[in-house]
Amino acid sequence: MLSRYLSGHATSTALLRLGPRRMTAAALCARPLTAIASATVTTRRASTTPAIPPSMTMIKPGAHLTDRRLAMGVAPSRHYSSSAPGAGEGPSGPAPVFRRRISTLLAPFHRNVDPTLSKSHQMLLRAGFISRSGNGLYSLLPLGYSVLRQIEAVIDDELQKAQCHRLSLPLLQSDALWRKTGRWDTTGPELFRLKDRHHNDYCLAPTHEEEITSLVAAHQDSSATSLRLYQIGQKFRDEMRPRSGLLRCREFVMKDLYTFDASPEQAAVTYDEICASYARILQRLGLGDHVKAEADTGAIGGSKSHEFHVLHDAGEDTIISCNQCSYAANVEKAVGRHPRTDAVPITGSLDGLMEREQLEALDRLRLPAGFDKLPLAGGSASELSLSLVHFELPRNAGPEHPLASHVPAAGVEHSSSGAMSPWANRPAALVIHLKEDEINPLRVNTTLNVNNAEVVGQHDTFWSTLITRYGRDTFPILVDRNVLIGDDTQAAESEKGDGAPLVIGDLAIASPGDQCACCGTGVLGHRRGIEVGHAFYLGTTYSAPLDLGASEKFAFMGCYGLGATRLLAAIAEVNHDAKGFVWPEEVAPFRATIISTEANQEAANHLYDMLGPRGGSALYGGAILDDSGQRIGFQFNRSMASGIPYNIVCGRMIEHQEAGRFGGFVEIECRRTLERRYAAFGDWDSIAAVVFSGRGFAAAPHLLATPPATA
Repeated sequence: MLSRYLSGHATSTALLRLGPRRMTAAALCARPLTAIASATVTTRRASTTPAIPPSMTMIKPGAHLTDRRLAMGVAPSRHYSSSAPGAGEGPSGPAPVFRRRISTLLAPFHRNVDPTLSKSHQMLLRAGFISRSGNGLYSLLPLGYSVLRQIEAVIDDELQKAQCHRLSLPLLQSDALWRKTGRWDTTGPELFRLKDRHHNDYCLAPTHEEEITSLVAAHQDSSATSLRLYQIGQKFRDEMRPRSGLLRCREFVMKDLYTFDASPEQAAVTYDEICASYARILQRLGLGDHVKAEADTGAIGGSKSHEFHVLHDAGEDTIISCNQCSYAANVEKAVGRHPRTDAVPITGSLDGLMEREQLEALDRLRLPAGFDKLPLAGGSASELSLSLVHFELPRNAGPEHPLASHVPAAGVEHSSSGAMSPWANRPAALVIHLKEDEINPLRVNTTLNVNNAEVVGQHDTFWSTLITRYGRDTFPILVDRNVLIGDDTQAAESEKGDGAPLVIGDLAIASPGDQCACCGTGVLGHRRGIEVGHAFYLGTTYSAPLDLGASEKFAFMGCYGLGATRLLAAIAEVNHDAKGFVWPEEVAPFRATIISTEANQEAANHLYDMLGPRGGSALYGGAILDDSGQRIGFQFNRSMASGIPYNIVCGRMIEHQEAGRFGGFVEIECRRTLERRYAAFGDWDSIAAVVFSGRGFAAAPHLLATPPATA
């Protein structure tokens, strides 16, 4: 059929050479393709010069990316240049000029915004960057979308330098792969689940570990020796309480990168390189005050994880960091020590250190071998406490797991009232810790290599009954390091016996003022942080169940998330003042607003036309022409509120000359510093250098610092 269709065109021979597969793909756009190709073939018969379809423009070598897009006809609106000298003319009249105009921009300004919202949320709504569609759902309006696209451009640039390659994966995922890894059953209600008309299960992707691993497993014969694949796209999460606008919503844009290496050593190198790329991305986005913090692996899994936080009071997370070394961690993962200088070492007995009921409970246990050699810190009566912790063994844990033999028998009652406990069939452990400390469940997970640890409480009424019913050898004993003097626990840990294991670890929640466990000399402090990125070393967590674990090239994985819409909100939160946003130049929706009085509109049009080839016509981040006819003060304030880095004013210093020519000076103001410079009308290169080079006024030091009348 395609062959018959093509037979009537001059391009039949050229297109039929593509072969049946490529012809089939070409059929999707056969009519426009044949029209273009026909014109091209006809021209080539008449001339040896390569033909360009009439709908396209020749792109000069080395042209800016956005100029290339414009040359292909991508632009928001089309106008024609004025007749002023300097405007280019084509063979049939004035050449088309694409001007972005305020009059065509959807950017509603809202004066009345809920004052209880976070600052970035208020400002993005007020200035018309976003619009609320529903609970946790937002539309990105043109200004917001422009910022997002430029954030994506920075991410693309840095990841391409790190040898990463972009692709696109389906948002709708079948349950089959998720069931193979076990996440279909373990992921909570935050996963959006749905059924198709045939009652098959699907989910809207919050992440793509299963999908990308399956993809790579299907192409293991690739010639690549390692892979770094990423996408930037929509993600979905059914948040229980969406809040703070784009910082926590149900649909969001995220960059997710997946790496595949042949060994743990190569994967570790990859991990460090991607983390370094993240630091450069945040620096370029104006988020220099950020930290890389140790974090829990959570539902994603793996053995190592770091979060990237922008340090700001609007953040939801608490970051613990040392004032002497580079140690930083989310409070959920942080380790701190608070040794007591007045403590005296006690070994072999807890008498006087713990309440009577808890001592009686321990007396009923067969304490682990080596417990009597622990250097316990004594000095005050009833200073230690005992807590019960329940947990789950990992899904793939076999009999070799050290706690596999300590799962209680089914149906054990958990309270003196005889009521069945929801933890009755889960393993349990007892934790000895300082009474003043709170046990960190995530530290228990890490220390014991278990999941979903939960502190039941510090019980003092039914310890004896509880231990009797569970069995005296059932409970592992965990000892928090804060109850010990020094770190010399080798003698205790080296003892072997038949009872439950003895485990020593950092189990308490770290607090400001604690001693740093990393350097031993620093003091821990805390700050609030906005999480914008997360890195995981996955090892074979996903490759093993998805037929990639035996690969000689791709078995060891890492995954790296970076929230693009979260970054937009974080940049807004950090970069604003009383007048509005102060966007970093690299992500501002436009680099400059050209402002003018109604009498000088033609001069402003000509200025825009001259800046176009010099960066003003960039698809994102170019210039915009305020043709609203409003007072200059109103135009100026609107541009300031939107955070446009530069305002170029065609005002009273513009001179109208004969034959539609203009002279005089324009005023350029920097949004961030509020500095002003004055450039001659016609000094296009200097004006463009200030606005588009990224160097600001340093790019044109000869510009006047005072109005020319008083210079």
